Amino acid sequence: MTREQLNKHWKEIEAFKNGAEIECRRLDWLDDTWGVVGVPEWSEYCEYRVKPKAREWWCIVDSDGGPCQTFREKPSADYYKSFHITHVREVIE
Repeated sequence: MTREQLNKHWKEIEAFKNGAEIECRRLDWLDDTWGVVGVPEWSEYCEYRVKPKAREWWCIVDSDGGPCQTFREKPSADYYKSFHITHVREVIE
């Protein structure tokens, strides 16, 4: 691996060293889906990224069904017990 290739993947290499899951996709394939790799090869034919974490939040909904407010933590939403509380979690494909 050349110094330029190492620098290109440095952020992902550091994250992998610290325990993050790494995903890759081949640059020379028509299929551009990302997949988790156990031990990355840091190939020049692949693009790498830290596996994104799914976002989640809680939304309180008024009696008319319209969203009122969103919260990053459930305890904050639980304060509004008279409203319907919906837990939303992002799906990453």
